[in-house]
Amino acid sequence: MTPRCDMTLEWHLREVVAKEAVDGSVKEAVRAVFTHMHSGRSRRRRGGRELVRLLEETRSAAADADEWQVVRLVQDAIEYAEGRILRYDFEDRYRLFGDGGQAPSSWSGTPRCIPTCPRKRSPRRCGRSTRTSPGSRC
Repeated sequence: MTPRCDMTLEWHLREVVAKEAVDGSVKEAVRAVFTHMHSGRSRRRRGGRELVRLLEETRSAAADADEWQVVRLVQDAIEYAEGRILRYDFEDRYRLFGDGGQAPSSWSGTPRCIPTCPRKRSPRRCGRSTRTSPGSRC
């Protein structure tokens, strides 16, 4: 199976990994991954074994710099690229899309309960508790 490279992986690297990285060698390794992803002739992102190799180098640079949070994030990116983590689970784990922010770094990976509107069955945005009466507005 060819390793995948899509917008979800790019946003994870840009919004989560690049912001967590502190050491210069780690930031340079992340830049090398972006350079590879956008080096194709067409507008499509490049993936393949080279992408996985560059991600592994990024993980190694983060381990050498003792940035263990970045090591874990890059390991998740490698597993996503290789297809061992489903896209939905990956997006939900890091809250890459939607109204929720990024999961805190102390988050252990256990899904959080999001209160839903009893009428719309969608995440609440009004901040009311889940015990509202059916006639109340959300």
